[in-house]
Amino acid sequence: MTDYIVNRLKQHIPAHKKLPECNILIYGVTYKRDIPDTRESTALELIRLLKKEGVDVSYHDPLIPSVQIDGDTLSSVELTKELIGGTDCVLIHTNHSNIPLELILENASLVFDARNVTGDRADPGDLAGATKIVKLGGGAV
Repeated sequence: MTDYIVNRLKQHIPAHKKLPECNILIYGVTYKRDIPDTRESTALELIRLLKKEGVDVSYHDPLIPSVQIDGDTLSSVELTKELIGGTDCVLIHTNHSNIPLELILENASLVFDARNVTGDRADPGDLAGATKIVKLGGGAV
């Protein structure tokens, strides 16, 4: 599944960029919603694969302050309008119950929704910006 996600990201990043030029913010690195446990979480492998591709990867998870990836420590970043707006993609990996979805949708240019948390609210006409939303099993909205 992680290879599939990386390949889908390659298809949807802005046309003028290549994956190694991108910065991607992953929301949620836990294995399950609202459980502070990263064992068996595909997010860690996803971060590893993206870093191997040369992507500048950061993450936010309110339950996990830091993770170890190949000997490097990554710390959870604070979600701000500026941070989200400065990323090429926000990838929603874990659908924690307190996900700040409106903040993400109003400030991201591209959201890869791997958990279908955007649901019917994915209508770009309803958003302040021109957020493109890509769902895991489907196309772009």
